[in-house]
Amino acid sequence: MEDFAYHAPTGVYSGEHCVRKQSGVIRSFGERAFIITSVFVNGARNYALEDFSSLLEDLGVAYCVYSEVEENPSVESIVRGMIRDVFLRSLEPWLK
Repeated sequence: MEDFAYHAPTGVYSGEHCVRKQSGVIRSFGERAFIITSVFVNGARNYALEDFSSLLEDLGVAYCVYSEVEENPSVESIVRGMIRDVFLRSLEPWLK
């Protein structure tokens, strides 16, 4: 296996319109995003995901949402998400 490095900075923002206020930071991460979340129970709306998705669309950032994650995710759940990401990246030349 080749050596690699992975850096995942964490920022915590709070307040009204906090996602939009950080659009410059979010845009600086690149042109694609892979969002991992869980399904909300009883049909509850994920307002944070809606805000974030809307901002990514406005910024022209391509994104994919993987929401098949259970509480305390298993290795299998994580692998399914990784496989989906790899599959979607393989389609990229045709999606442009």
